[in-house]
Amino acid sequence: MSATRRLDLHEAMVLVMLAKKAKTGKYAWSTSELADVIGAAELFLRRDGTPAKASQVGSRAKRYPALFSEVGRGREKRLILNRLPRMCQKNGKKR
Repeated sequence: MSATRRLDLHEAMVLVMLAKKAKTGKYAWSTSELADVIGAAELFLRRDGTPAKASQVGSRAKRYPALFSEVGRGREKRLILNRLPRMCQKNGKKR
């Protein structure tokens, strides 16, 4: 039995943004685009088993201002990745 850890929404957002940037060069995303890609790949599902909504993606981006920034206004607003998250845990201990 494999014990795989589910991704948090902000982790799934980073993963999608990095993968697509490497593949297509795209770096700015609308919240609905991110939600659609994350949901289609089932990288993050809410507790009730449904995919995250665009509003949840936007809220999570605001909760992590060190990771994400908003550029543009209104319907042209997009999210960009500021920096890579610190993944500095090994065997459950912080370095």
